[in-house]
Amino acid sequence: MKTSQPRKRRERHLLEAFIQLSRVDATILEEREAPDFILDVAGRRVGLELTEIFVQDDGNAQAPKARESLAARVIAHARREYETRGGKPLHVAVGFIPQTDFRTLNRAGTAVALAEFLLKQDISRDGFQTWDFTSNAPLPSEIHFLNAYAVPDQECAHWYAPHAGWIAPLTEGILRSCIESKAVKLPLYQSVTQENWLVLVAAGGAPSQAFERKPDLCWEAIPSPFARTYLLSLIDGGVQEIGRRHAA
Repeated sequence: MKTSQPRKRRERHLLEAFIQLSRVDATILEEREAPDFILDVAGRRVGLELTEIFVQDDGNAQAPKARESLAARVIAHARREYETRGGKPLHVAVGFIPQTDFRTLNRAGTAVALAEFLLKQDISRDGFQTWDFTSNAPLPSEIHFLNAYAVPDQECAHWYAPHAGWIAPLTEGILRSCIESKAVKLPLYQSVTQENWLVLVAAGGAPSQAFERKPDLCWEAIPSPFARTYLLSLIDGGVQEIGRRHAA
């Protein structure tokens, strides 16, 4: 269960945000799987399924979510290599060029090269250094910039790959596809509780989750077999009911 705990904590956080922003009179009765939660909604027992939506295509060769996941693996590998060799605690930000295809990239080689470069730097405590593709630094060619800040101890150390991206339009097709992917599991949810809700989440924490709600989207025309279906947008802090004429 250890691997699932962070996911359940995130789901709980998203559910609490939904309850707060929608002002639905709901109490969490149970955390589970299929559906994710059982709620008490004004005295009724309701199953609720949460699913995050992602940008599938932003014009690059690889989907944003996959790029973010693989970039994080490269950074984690570089950090392990650096710290295993006795590197001092650092706060590191690695900016990859947007065109990087992590499927074909020598990820292990890039991680080791990054670790070796930082091991050669003499960054004083509380010192900050930055390099980019114009600095003639011997960085892997896939790295656009690199920032490093010396911190007091490992508890303060943090390595990450910041991302930039475009805001994708949220279309009826995206919403329909997400609803349909969950609708096939509705009989399973109904074996637990007859009334079931679906909450789609645009979290906006990374380019793969950045959507813009279009003002002319016809929300009430999007079909859903769930008793109630919502979009929770943490980008603008709003909740929109789907398939009905009013927003929560």
